[in-house]
Amino acid sequence: MATVRPEITRTMANLAEMGIATIPLLPADAREGEQVDGKRPLVTSWTSAQPPNPETIEQWVETFSDFSKPEKGEEPCGINVGVVLGANSQLICIDIDPRNGGHIWYEENKHLFVNGVHEISGRNDGGRHIYYRYRFKEPLNKVKLAKGVDFLGTGSQVVTTPSIHTITRLPYHFEDPTITLETGDLV
Repeated sequence: MATVRPEITRTMANLAEMGIATIPLLPADAREGEQVDGKRPLVTSWTSAQPPNPETIEQWVETFSDFSKPEKGEEPCGINVGVVLGANSQLICIDIDPRNGGHIWYEENKHLFVNGVHEISGRNDGGRHIYYRYRFKEPLNKVKLAKGVDFLGTGSQVVTTPSIHTITRLPYHFEDPTITLETGDLV
């Protein structure tokens, strides 16, 4: 079995204790032909996932860690971590994608997002996730707020820290390391 970075299992366990549903995602260094995709869920029923128990996390690690196929001389990335959004986790996310112009909208409107927990994409291009508590009775699904800016809720998942980005091999990280999903006061 391949080595799994301890922060992966620790993050999944800590988030589960907080009632946040996490799922295993394909490792950043998995190879399927020439395509690499560290965002794809490795479980089929992820949209209805609940916070995993320790046994489930261990089972995922044992089952999926061998999907990691590092290049010669690289350390294996291990599985990535996804957060299931919406009622399952009581979380929503604003997804800013600078490759589609989201960074422009964000710069003009960032004063609206001061209370969210900000996570920076491993792509290292200004992409970010801004997390908030889900406080709605009805399911809220994906809504495009602007070009390159999506509101993500029920039926969505996002890659989270400490996952590794497939292209850059850089980790996702929180803008302020003292305010994370585990420590942040989500509003």
